Amino acid sequence: MQLTLPNTRIFAQATLINEMLKAMGTTSAEIGGRRYYAKPLHVLRPKGLESMTISLKDSSAQKRYFELGQQAAAALFETA
Repeated sequence: MQLTLPNTRIFAQATLINEMLKAMGTTSAEIGGRRYYAKPLHVLRPKGLESMTISLKDSSAQKRYFELGQQAAAALFETA
């Protein structure tokens, strides 16, 4: 998830819900007729990238970032 202004709000809400559920000692809760679940969150930080701008002509930076994320996730699961 790219942390643009709308996504930052969604990330903040998910973090708040996770913290509330953690304080309650549960993974889900029903409040006001709605059920809330804990959401797994993991932030991947860009490494060695020059630009993260979106270009319709050349998407090599985005592809490389995606590949780095896959490698980081694979390394995370190999060590676990």
